[in-house]
Amino acid sequence: MGGTRVGLGFLSALTGILCVILVAEGRISNYFIGFIHELTYLALSFQNLYYGEGLTTIFFTVMQFVGAYYWLVDRRYGKEKKSDVKDIKAKRLTWLGWIKSLAVNLVVWLLLGFI
Repeated sequence: MGGTRVGLGFLSALTGILCVILVAEGRISNYFIGFIHELTYLALSFQNLYYGEGLTTIFFTVMQFVGAYYWLVDRRYGKEKKSDVKDIKAKRLTWLGWIKSLAVNLVVWLLLGFI
């Protein structure tokens, strides 16, 4: 059983990395590789009794098909439906913003640690 998990884990990691690379390159084949990744990760999640991870992975498995569908629809009809996309300028946190952010993260971390 351990050998199956190791092999499945390696396949899941490899397909996950390859999927991210294909997404960065803008290739539709990322959905096929992503689907393999999600199935292998789903099997690992349930084998190791990580039910929350399994449920999240089920969502991402379904979204592989939704993403591929919208990718293909946009390729077919996208040229006529292009709208003006405005860029959003990122803002920097002030020192007070950093302190607030770190304080909230610390409080949440402590609360989750005691639950």
